[in-house]
Amino acid sequence: MNELSKWNKDEVSDRTLLVQFQNDQAANNIRVLRTKRRGPILRVDQDCPDLALAAEGIMLVDGERVLLLDCGDGLRGLVLGAANPGARMLLHDDNVGNLELARRNVALNAAILPNLCVVNNNWLKRDAAAGEVDVIIFFPDRFSSLKIIAATITVGRRLLAAGGRMYLVTHRRIGGVRHEAMLHGDFTDVHVIARGHGGYRLLEARGGGAGPLATSNLRSVIVFDILGRRFELESEPSLFAKDGLDDGTRLLLESVDLSAFGRLLDIGCGWGAVGLVAATVNEHGRVVMVDVDTRAVDVAADNAVRLGLRQRAAIVASDNLGTIPGDFDLALSNPPFHADGATLLRLFGLARQKLRPRCELYLVVEQTYVTRFRLIVESAFGNVRFHTPSDGAFVVLAAHA
Repeated sequence: MNELSKWNKDEVSDRTLLVQFQNDQAANNIRVLRTKRRGPILRVDQDCPDLALAAEGIMLVDGERVLLLDCGDGLRGLVLGAANPGARMLLHDDNVGNLELARRNVALNAAILPNLCVVNNNWLKRDAAAGEVDVIIFFPDRFSSLKIIAATITVGRRLLAAGGRMYLVTHRRIGGVRHEAMLHGDFTDVHVIARGHGGYRLLEARGGGAGPLATSNLRSVIVFDILGRRFELESEPSLFAKDGLDDGTRLLLESVDLSAFGRLLDIGCGWGAVGLVAATVNEHGRVVMVDVDTRAVDVAADNAVRLGLRQRAAIVASDNLGTIPGDFDLALSNPPFHADGATLLRLFGLARQKLRPRCELYLVVEQTYVTRFRLIVESAFGNVRFHTPSDGAFVVLAAHA
């Protein structure tokens, strides 16, 4: 086994796995694109106790419009749609990679589950913001911060029609009490309606719904000084470094020459710190800022407007750098440290293809991950070097195309 093969466990293949769920014939015919960490059969009762609890405990009425937030690869929506064939299931995720995988899985099962569709942020802003959703379903990620979960609950409440309800699948030992308290902050009637295996709980909340989504209620203004300039930009609870410029990004911006680039690629832009600071410092340069998180892209686009940079800053939601037109003479990144190796190898391989010959990628890495990222970047570029001292809390690595 080579050094990189152990990182490929989450890579999506063209093979499918068969879903089995009790005696539900529709669910037993579902097929989803499998990842290497999954076998040929997924037994919902055994492998997904939280999903089994939701499918058994959530009773939907025919014709109801149901929005599943953070839908992931679409498996949850497919099983819930099979359990409630009369409901209209709408699947959404802020991650464009998840959204595309969900779209592929919904299309794969369209013949047996015609009641599902995948919606993007534009749909949420146009239709559901007026309160046209009857039911919200949300499975909080156990690794998400409480502020991110609270922000998602608030978004969900504002998407609900009058008299709508929200279901939250939680765990009694992993945030359950706090999740219930969050619901009490947004709804007047909250209670546990079902308990499942392994400590899972199904919460139902009613008495919410507050009309159109107001992004200003989620945003906060952050102020920071760098490279002799002061910036006042917006952020949201779900975004990295939501409270201000983090130390790693500061090191990256202060250690790289930003004065001469013609076209810069900001990989994983978040709320826009790297690309927007670079475009401010270099008044003639153009930047393309890319992120998989559509919420981050929305915030970064608004920040570009705040700075008067929309003519020189393009902000794109994508998980495929290969779709970005043109080439670049500089690429910068504060990458997702916890992403799997296959994703990172693909990301930096595409970054190399987008760079002009001899032009460089600079990325900042927390010390804990330096060895891992050196291996991945060298595999993608064929070279890597330390741009800043190797013993700092954060390190900037560089590689040339």
